[in-house]
Amino acid sequence: MHRHSTHLSKHIIQAWDIGFRPMFPAFLKAVEAIPADKLADVKAEWVESMKRFAVPFAATETRNNPANAFHCYVLSK
Repeated sequence: MHRHSTHLSKHIIQAWDIGFRPMFPAFLKAVEAIPADKLADVKAEWVESMKRFAVPFAATETRNNPANAFHCYVLSK
């Protein structure tokens, strides 16, 4: 093994499981209802709104915290 790191703490996983994943079907319906010529503008506004929440929230992440939920293994021959 070349390198191992952990990422995505429990609170990030819970935000996804509790908040974002259940809302995806509604977001998809909303996107499908937006005229194609307006979609890029609506998506840009949505991304900017999400960044106000997500960037500070993600900044609380601590790499290689033993309690993190996902592991990344970089292997070498």
